[in-house]
Amino acid sequence: RGSLPAGFKVVANEFEKDDDTNFHMDFISAFGNLRARNYAIDEIDKFQAKLKAGRIIPAIATATAMATGFVLLELYKEVAGKPLDRRRNLFANLALPGPLLSLSEPMACAKIKSGQRWDPDMYMDVDEVAYPEGHSLWDQIPVPGAASMTLEALRSWFTTHHQLVLTELTLMHGSKSVSVFSSSRSIGDADANLATPLPQLIASKTGADTSKMAFYELSGAIFQTVEGDDATVATIVLQFD
Repeated sequence: RGSLPAGFKVVANEFEKDDDTNFHMDFISAFGNLRARNYAIDEIDKFQAKLKAGRIIPAIATATAMATGFVLLELYKEVAGKPLDRRRNLFANLALPGPLLSLSEPMACAKIKSGQRWDPDMYMDVDEVAYPEGHSLWDQIPVPGAASMTLEALRSWFTTHHQLVLTELTLMHGSKSVSVFSSSRSIGDADANLATPLPQLIASKTGADTSKMAFYELSGAIFQTVEGDDATVATIVLQFD
């Protein structure tokens, strides 16, 4: 509160989807697409968002409003930098007398650390190095300037900046996994793939239109350290702009 300008006051603003001068639909469309991007849901334009908003207005006064309100309370805490013990999970059941609202403290995200883990595929304990040490599923390793990199340049970048060796790379084309590179087995077009710019390589293997992408999550990459140890690496994000 102390960081807000003097005289700051929150004023209620009635939602109106057909008034383009109030930017309500711009906000809803932008935030809706951000959520869609997080969960790999197809994004929509503002006109489509306006059509959908018109159909859900009757729901705003019920469970949707309640859920949105509690989510925004947590968003305020995030913006204010509140610690984890100030956050809350909510279970709500409007069908019960009361209604039932139950709050609980969330658990911290699990940290991935170096050491032994059980590998169900190999059916044995394997030693792995976590990189970076103590990262979580939410952590990322951004790769700036990826639009101008070839796959070979990407491998060199990881060795130079992170002392990691990219040993395997697969890309997803729908539900099909496409092998792009492997240091341990033969792939027919591996040499050509190494010399191909990343946006072009991803587009050709996945069918995605990379010209409209600001970033791309490289989920099918397997690494070793330069010492030859298997590595569990945070999510790799290629930055195309």
